[in-house]
Amino acid sequence: MRNLRYAFLPFILFILIFSGFTKKSSAGDNWDISVAPYMWFSSMTGDASFSDLWDTLKFAASLHFEAYNKPTRFGLLLDGMYIKLENSVTVNPLNGPIGVNAELGTKFLMLDEGIFID
Repeated sequence: MRNLRYAFLPFILFILIFSGFTKKSSAGDNWDISVAPYMWFSSMTGDASFSDLWDTLKFAASLHFEAYNKPTRFGLLLDGMYIKLENSVTVNPLNGPIGVNAELGTKFLMLDEGIFID
């Protein structure tokens, strides 16, 4: 459990350093741009516990990007997420031990556009 607490430290430091990065438009530039990393925990059902999934987690990243044009009030939103799980086990059938390696990668990308109303 002690290692679990320290595992969050790099991600928390990353969020503190880079969260809320926003470029406001200047006089000649009409675009406001915002980039924010985030974490998303969802509920699940089944036989696997959170610690089982945490042990197999190899990499996870998520990022939100927003661009807004003030004169036209047109905006773009982009959300991206990537998760990689990997696990290795050895099974012992009748003919001797066999190593099995399973890998699961999930990618999610959402692009949206629209008109912002004040």
